[in-house]
Amino acid sequence: MHGEGIYETVIAEPFFERNIKYTKKGKTIYAFYLYEDYARLPLRVHLTVPDKISRVRLMRTGQDIPFEQKENKIILDTETADRNTAFYADCFILE
Repeated sequence: MHGEGIYETVIAEPFFERNIKYTKKGKTIYAFYLYEDYARLPLRVHLTVPDKISRVRLMRTGQDIPFEQKENKIILDTETADRNTAFYADCFILE
């Protein structure tokens, strides 16, 4: 399911942050949100990014995710995303 963000990628800064792990392929960043107790996205996900982001998608569904960026921090608004059908992790594609 998340092969695009795993295969032929490299680890990306900031590497690991709480339960979020980052990889990169070219200019695309993949942010993996790892679930702890149960598989359900929070309403807001906070990420650290090195550059300006123009688009964020949830890999599992392909859905565009609204976000707000302030310098190197972005806040994803997952309220309208399908937040209940993930297994162990979700991956966000940051472009």
